[in-house]
Amino acid sequence: MRTLKIIIPMLVAIVALTSCNHKEKKEDLSFSINGTNWEKYEGHTLDIVVLDTSVSRTHSVAEKVVIKDGKFKVSDTLKNVRNAFFGLYNPNGDFVYKQEFILEPGTIEFVLKDKEKKAKVNGGKYNKLIYGFLEDDTVYKTKEKKIADYAANVTQESYKIDSIAKKYMSLSKSLSDYKRSKFLAIYNGQDTLAKLLVFQKLGYTDDLEKDIAMLETKFGKDNPEIENIRRVYKGKRERTAAIKTVGIGSVVKDFTAKNIEGKEFKLSNVLKDNDYVLVEFWASWCGPCRAEIPHMKKAYKNFSNKGFEIVSFSLDHEKERWVKASKEEELPWINIGDLLAHKSAVVKMYGVSGIPANFLVDKTGTIIAKDLRQEKLDKKLEELLTK
Repeated sequence: MRTLKIIIPMLVAIVALTSCNHKEKKEDLSFSINGTNWEKYEGHTLDIVVLDTSVSRTHSVAEKVVIKDGKFKVSDTLKNVRNAFFGLYNPNGDFVYKQEFILEPGTIEFVLKDKEKKAKVNGGKYNKLIYGFLEDDTVYKTKEKKIADYAANVTQESYKIDSIAKKYMSLSKSLSDYKRSKFLAIYNGQDTLAKLLVFQKLGYTDDLEKDIAMLETKFGKDNPEIENIRRVYKGKRERTAAIKTVGIGSVVKDFTAKNIEGKEFKLSNVLKDNDYVLVEFWASWCGPCRAEIPHMKKAYKNFSNKGFEIVSFSLDHEKERWVKASKEEELPWINIGDLLAHKSAVVKMYGVSGIPANFLVDKTGTIIAKDLRQEKLDKKLEELLTK
């Protein structure tokens, strides 16, 4: 009996130790991303990025790598499976393009096919589940080819023709609607991690907000994907409230900010000195914003001596990039910012979610027009300032 008494405690201890070791075993979240066939981007830099809730709204998950001999490799360990994208930059540091993918454990390969603009992503359960149809779905590929073929024959001038613009928009909508239907099918499936990862691709619609509590229960409030979803919905509510106060006919909201050299400008003071002021929101990284600048410079040249001024507010968070873009564009007007990007109080109170965005304000501080682009800006200024 004494022997039995000794054996039983030993068995209990062994079982407890085995159980403890089992609980302590953690999932391997290490990843390795390999790039092959990238010779045409030799010397370019690749940056793997995920969204966050900081001022910049993104951060790199590993050291940036330079493409050498058509190859690169990025390795690290994850805390969570994440929506991510890689940004490609030329040797001068200029942005080239970005591509979305799922950052998940295991080996992922980015293969750049000949004549293809974007890479094929091989490896990873969730990359295959969420993005596989982009390569394999014949309906999607057909719709994608239709819009590419049509766009190849559309010029900036011909796009001004209403029928051509409507046709292009119709093809674009058909493609985006089909893409959303594929993501929605994944969202309605049984895999809750896939549901979390695909959530942002469905447009943060009001009907989906009710599902956040369920996702929080499964993954925790501190999950970065959950935090970003919450941030987006909070931002939507703030912008909706702000937009109501900056509509046409509203009195513009005053603000003060500094230019690159540190000189302070107050919007109300600029209004006193001019008949009309265009308040323009832009950023160095915003391609459409910078594409508008040459036309804006022409309008500025034609009307700045007739009581017209532009106040551009930068959504950059890195001063170096703001300075570089400003020098490249040779901006002749008031160019200010606060380096807080989308967290800027100015950006929030104007309800700005996407850029470029602008507001045309008269001397009394009344908003008389919004989002004037290209010829629309010219036409409005001619109407107001040509007597």
